[in-house]
Amino acid sequence: MKKILDGNQTDKYMNELEREIRTICDDRDQQISRAMAVLVISLKVGPNADRLAQYTGYSRKFVSALIEHMEEAGLFTNGLVDDEEWWDSKGELNGFALFTHAHVALGLVRREMVSSGARYWDPATGELIGEWRRLVH
Repeated sequence: MKKILDGNQTDKYMNELEREIRTICDDRDQQISRAMAVLVISLKVGPNADRLAQYTGYSRKFVSALIEHMEEAGLFTNGLVDDEEWWDSKGELNGFALFTHAHVALGLVRREMVSSGARYWDPATGELIGEWRRLVH
């Protein structure tokens, strides 16, 4: 992931990533993978639909829908990306958190802020499916 964020070869990496995503048999899993890619690229270009569509090669409509869900969840605000949940206490990427936020971006999971962090709900059943607590320093 660091190469995607640091390198000037974003198009090359996105092409390779998309080739790999297309090998995934399940359409839903492909969409989750694409959403994860958009979220990672948002760290480089911000939550801007035009730039994200350009960098990822995904349609503006798809990217805009992701942005809308992330804004509703409070994860994209005023041109900033809230990626606090994506990193563990050692500063390493927490893939599960990124995976969860991809579900939020696709509207498959609803996120609600609480004083200690955030809760995640299944929008169809209203069932609590997860919780994140802020690290206390």
